[in-house]
Amino acid sequence: MNVLVNLVGVHYCITNLGIPGDNLVKVLRTCEISDRHVCVKWWKLGRWIHGYRGRDELLFRWISLENLATEEDETVLRVLRRGTVLEVLRVQISAVDHKSIPWSYQDNQ
Repeated sequence: MNVLVNLVGVHYCITNLGIPGDNLVKVLRTCEISDRHVCVKWWKLGRWIHGYRGRDELLFRWISLENLATEEDETVLRVLRRGTVLEVLRVQISAVDHKSIPWSYQDNQ
């Protein structure tokens, strides 16, 4: 759970506070959490081809907090910044040791 809180903190520092990634990396290394990884999954709408919509795509990335801070993978940052807008249907973020709930899971309680 802590890595998810760290992810929110790193994202907030980058997008809202405008802290440079190099400064964030120094802090993450000092706290010994720069190598923590999260999995970001998202569904992307299928493209239109000859009047028919193609299948939706499930995309995912494993990313460390350090790579997120240095904006090494711009795709993940774009998904985190925009959320579920236009071409992205759903976003799921999980820790490495967290059991992922299937997309089709429904709680019957």
